[in-house]
Parts: sequence; C-alpha cells; structure tokens
Amino acid sequence: MSARPKVFVSYSSADRYHAERLVASLVLNAIQVWYDQNDIDVGQNLHARIQDGLLAVDYLGVVLTARALESAWVTEELSLAKQRELEERRVIVLPLLFERVTLPLHLRARKYADFTDFSSGFRELMRVLGRNAPVDDLDETLRKRIRDAILQLGSGTAADVQTIRSQEMARITRGTVLGLHQAEKQLALESGADGRSSATVFVDIRSADTSVPIAVDFGERGGSVLARVLQAINVDGLVAKNQRFSFLLLYEGIPLELDETLREAKVTDGAHLQLAAYTFVIE
Repeated sequence: MSARPKVFVSYSSADRYHAERLVASLVLNAIQVWYDQNDIDVGQNLHARIQDGLLAVDYLGVVLTARALESAWVTEELSLAKQRELEERRVIVLPLLFERVTLPLHLRARKYADFTDFSSGFRELMRVLGRNAPVDDLDETLRKRIRDAILQLGSGTAADVQTIRSQEMARITRGTVLGLHQAEKQLALESGADGRSSATVFVDIRSADTSVPIAVDFGERGGSVLARVLQAINVDGLVAKNQRFSFLLLYEGIPLELDETLREAKVTDGAHLQLAAYTFVIE
C-alpha cells in the first residue's frame, strides 16, 4: 500500500448522499479517492474508466445499502476488485455498512465497518488506512451551508470578498488561485508531500461562520490543501447568475501560493488558514 492510500468509492447512484459524505471525509484526512463524479469526464467510456480506476487504487470501499446490493454497477466493481484480491493475495474490498441489510454470501465472512454510526464506522475505516486520529467529517448540512455562503459572493455581501479585495492582484496572478473544476488537476501535480499526515490545520470560511479541519503534512503544497478543501465542499458546478468563482488560501493575511509547501509558508500544527474567493463575470 502507498504512503497515501487511494480508495475507489463504489456506491449506488441512489446513495449519492452517503458517497459524498464519505468522499469529503476521506479527502480531509489526506486519503486519495477515486470517485466517479470527479474521475469520469463527459464522453469517456464508463467501463474503461472504472476498470482503469480499480487497477489504480489500493482499496475498494463499497457503500452497502439495499440499493447497492441491487446495483449492476456495484456488482461489477466488486467482481473486478475480488479478481484483484485473488491475483494479489491481499485484502482490497472494504465493506462499509450504511444500512442494516442481509449481505450476500461473498461478503458475510468479511468484517465490515459499521457506518450506521458514521463517526464510529469512519474511525474503523481509517485504522485500516493507517490513520489513527481522523479529523471530523463534513456532513451535507455543513457543506450546503458553506456552498450557500459562497453563492452570496455573487452579490458582494460575503465577508470573504472583502478579504480578497485587500490583497495585491499581482500576487493572485502568481499561482495562488484555483478555479472550478481544477482541483483534480492540481492534486495530480502533488509530489512534495511524504504522504503521512503529521498535523491538523483549520480552514476558516468566514461567510459561513465555520472552520473545517484538514489533515496535512508540512511537505504538502498549498495547492494540494486548497484542492482537497474544494473537493470536500464539492464546489464544482457552483454558479450564481452570471458569476463564476475562484478560490485561494490565506495564511496570516497573505495568499498561499499553489507551489509553496506548508513548511515554506511556516504553517504550524493547529494553524488557521482562511478560504477566500472572488467572482468574475461570464460575458
């Protein structure tokens, strides 16, 4: 298993709420995720992308519900993952029980993580992934509150827009900003971190009056931290009227550059960063 494990999230489309909460929690805990909503683009072959995804991960985490057990896609993904288990002689399939259901025979012999209590189940999963002290999860209620607050930027009423207006625009153009749909590409560039989260920092979102904890290591670049936060919030596709958004992180009032490591920026364990955003008009 790699130092920063990667998990394929298998789920029924009817259980997207569960899948998105799981993905957000994994991302905030420095776990790489293969998730169809992020990893399959329009026009791509679904079967080919899923097969490639399953070959590129360390584990398949299957969201088990009554709908999932009836899903042809989940069945196919499980079959491919079990074939890998036979070939590699190691555990790949991780059953994640989100509902009390009667499991099929091939899953009954496996210990599952009990996600009927999300926090308890997530701690079980994180122990398997080598993370013994996971940060808190980000549920849909909080993610919606954050997205709603970001949408207010279009009217210029949110506090964060004042923060960005006070910065030098020259700094912004020097690789500090990520737009929508750029998180995945940014994470693909990450190579400086050693993959072992050694600290927790907090990303304050003032317009939503909240702070999001995120596990980091100090060799990680600012762009990676920003991308993971945006993934966890699920901001892709966010549009208000004719406005689109770009985001950056501030530390002690200074924009954190995408290529700058947390160590270089002198970020410390427990530090508070701020998520700032600005809008531009779609002509």
